[in-house]
Parts: sequence; structure tokens; C-alpha cells
Amino acid sequence: MGYCFEDFSKKMAAREFIDTSFKAFAALRKTPNGTSIIRRRKGQFAKKLVEEILPISAFLGYFERPGLELYCQFYSGNQKYDARIYCEGWFVENDYLKEEYFLEVSTVCDQVDYLRRECIDKGQPFFGGPARRLANGEIESTPKSFSPEIIVEDNLSNIRSTLSKKARKGYPENTFLIIPLVPTVLLWPGEWLDVLKKLQSVNLPFCGVFVYDSVSQRKALL
Repeated sequence: MGYCFEDFSKKMAAREFIDTSFKAFAALRKTPNGTSIIRRRKGQFAKKLVEEILPISAFLGYFERPGLELYCQFYSGNQKYDARIYCEGWFVENDYLKEEYFLEVSTVCDQVDYLRRECIDKGQPFFGGPARRLANGEIESTPKSFSPEIIVEDNLSNIRSTLSKKARKGYPENTFLIIPLVPTVLLWPGEWLDVLKKLQSVNLPFCGVFVYDSVSQRKALL
């Protein structure tokens, strides 16, 4: 069965939205060259599935709780948000949550991530430093050494750059910003915590910032 944007454009219970996104990913992966399509984000649906719909599912899974009836509706257009969630139940009745929130998703990665994914897809080596595409179409990458401090600062710099751009745009009131982080190298628990601690001092025009490591699946709501 094939999936498309219409499968997510209706108002769905959070668990149904999550299940549908997982099924869409599995179905896409099983198509001819499905792994390559997902890795290279080939096609508008594959790109939005990986970079918007699945991150929204991660947020819904983190945000849902007993006593909260949570619903989600995805928008694939150019409006100032990617999804809208609706809340019902005890948390709303007792004024802990509002009835409606907006979700904006922004993937954080370094500028050569697409080249890295292309090399992986082709089974070619890729070093961790600066990279470029040569005139003959080949990808040239250079080595880079890492330390825990460099890893933390690299990821923090990428997140701050994205946050700075988002802060300059106008969003509806009660908007959550979802940040799927694509780390250059694996973040160890201590490095992940260092990134979060340094982000807590950032003032942003959002009711919350949800950050999750797309590799380790660690999650945090700031």
C-alpha cells in the first residue's frame, strides 16, 4: 500500500498518526530502491516523511500521557507551521494545557549532510571534515579530528544557527518548535546533556522546543 500527504492531512488521534507514519516508512522502505529513496530524500513525500512527519510522531509520543486526548493534523503547504495538535481531557479541563497548539519542524544538521548521505548510499567513504562536489561529480571530503568539546560545540552551533533563523520569523501563538538533530558523530550521554544545558539559556518565541537525537532517539523538551 502506498502512502501520501492525504493520509496525514486529516485530524487523527496521536497514536493513529504515529502508527500511520511508521507504516508509511516501512512501506516506502520495501519499495524498489526504498532504502536509497529514504536516505537521499528522493521525492517530496519521502523528504517530508523523514524530515517532518516522523519528527512530529516523535514529539507526539513524548507529549502524550494518561488523561490527555491528543490529536494531530499535518499540513504539507507553505503555511507558518507543519502541523496542528488538539488537546482534550483532564489537562485541558484543569488549565494545564491549551486546547490547541501548532508544530513547526526544523532539521538540524551540518551543511554537507546531503553529501554524506549520498556517499553512504553509494557505498563510498566519507571523512568527517569539510566536503564538496568536484566538477566531475565526485565528492571530496577531508578528515577531521573530534574531541568531546568539539562534538558539543559543533552540534550546539548548528542548533543555534537554526534557532536564530526561526526566531526572526513570525509564528502563531502556542507554537512548539521540533528540532530533529542529525549529529555528525555519535553523541554520548554526557555530550547530549552538555548540549541541552547550554540550550536552556536561549530565549525563544516558542512555548517549547523539542530536541531529539535522530540517531540515539534521546529526547528532551526545553
